[in-house]
Formats: sequence, structure tokens, C-alpha cells
Amino acid sequence: MSKGVINEARAKWAEQVSAIAELTAVPLETAAQRQARILRLRRDYRAFVEYYFPKYAACPCADFHIDAAKKILANPNLKAAFIWARAHAKSVQMDIMIPMWLMAQPDPAIKVMVLVGKSYENACVLLGDLQAELAGNRRYIADYGEQQGEGSWTEGQFVSKNGIAFFARGRGQSPRGLRYRERRPDYIVVDDIDDDE
Repeated sequence: MSKGVINEARAKWAEQVSAIAELTAVPLETAAQRQARILRLRRDYRAFVEYYFPKYAACPCADFHIDAAKKILANPNLKAAFIWARAHAKSVQMDIMIPMWLMAQPDPAIKVMVLVGKSYENACVLLGDLQAELAGNRRYIADYGEQQGEGSWTEGQFVSKNGIAFFARGRGQSPRGLRYRERRPDYIVVDDIDDDE
């Protein structure tokens, strides 16, 4: 990849992070109000999405979004295929909102996430949306702390400040042996893996 393409991609990502920061201004509230809100949002997925993701929450979450999120949280060993119609927010829910909700739990319900796409590049793009939210969502950062970890915060593989690891993989890439420190993947999303072929 040429230096110009890399610089252009970095500039677009910085713009995305900046736009997220603008949309997620932190409201004024007392410490007690803030703590009560955080506790409520950890239990109420719909309210969690509406508060932290105003860009995406033009319409309220559908009941099937909420059912999926609750099922994933309640069943750490769940293997499931969530088949929703086109334009029903599969990627946004499964790749961004649900992982961030799992991270927000008192004992984070996600330690290592793998996002698999039809190609490594496609998976990086999908994972990049989550990464941008973690880097720029001021409401989330105000409630759960700075998310951008020390060291490498690169495309396709990064670790949050609290030690949650994220990996992108393409169709055909082996996930065998994938881990972060002693932890193996516990949230794997296979998203947009199909193409015309």
C-alpha cells in the first residue's frame, strides 16, 4: 500500500473519530445521577444504545436486537446465527454496540473479540468502526475511562486500555492459536463473509 493511501486512510479515520466525539458530548449531571444512569444502562440495552450511539439511534432498537444482546450476555458459550433482513443493523449491532455493551458490564463479558469478514481488508474496515467508537465516543469514555490502550493501536489488531483484545481476520485465514496473553477469543463475529462468488 502506498504512503499516500495510508495517509488518506488515517485522515478519514481521524475525521470519523472527531465526528463521533462531536455527537457524544457528555451531559451535565451529578455523580449520583451518573452512577444511577450507568447502572441502568448496563441492564437496559435499548437505553444503552440510545445514550452512547446517537448517530445510530435515529430509530429505537428493535425487540430482536434487544433479545439478541440479552441472549449473548446471558450465554457466554453461545453459538448462534442471527439472521436478520438486509438493512436491519446486523453489523452495527453485532460489531459495535453489543461488544461495547459487553465491555461495559462490571466484569467485562468480553475479553478477546475476533471479527471475520470476506477478506482481511473488509474485516479491518468493519472492526475500524468499533475502534473509532472506542477512541472517540466521549460519553463512553467519560463513563468507562479512556479506551485507547498503550502501544500499538493499529488497524486490524488492537488492545483497549483495560486489556480487551480485538482482531480482524479474513475468510480463509486460520484463527488457530489466536489469543491475547492467556485468553482465547470469547466473542467471534462472522460478518459480511459472502460475495457474488
